[in-house]
Amino acid sequence: MSGCWRTERQAATLAIAICISLIARPGEIRGAAVGVLASCPRRLAYPNASIALSEPRLEFDGTVTAVTERQRQAERMLDSLYYRIAEATGREADEVREDARHSRTLTTAEAIGYGLIHGRVASRDE
Repeated sequence: MSGCWRTERQAATLAIAICISLIARPGEIRGAAVGVLASCPRRLAYPNASIALSEPRLEFDGTVTAVTERQRQAERMLDSLYYRIAEATGREADEVREDARHSRTLTTAEAIGYGLIHGRVASRDE
């Protein structure tokens, strides 16, 4: 899938995030796992991987006050995620936000061009 290795803790966190993302669709990273990937100093992906920038679907219940506060908290967390991805890619946070709102999915080559990863994992033949 993708990889970075700065510390054992980061590698473990990435492994957990990737495993969670694999439950939904093998070969694809999405959601918070993209944020974990963006925090890595060296980012690689397999040639057939895809990376999806997407907003999470959230459901809240409770009083109007409680729902409003949860919505604000979710917006702050998303802003932080988009800022981190923007910082890693050299793009504007608003551009990352719009791409996530439109559920933009990137191939490995597109992710390299976007700045999300640095390169692809070489095959054994290379």
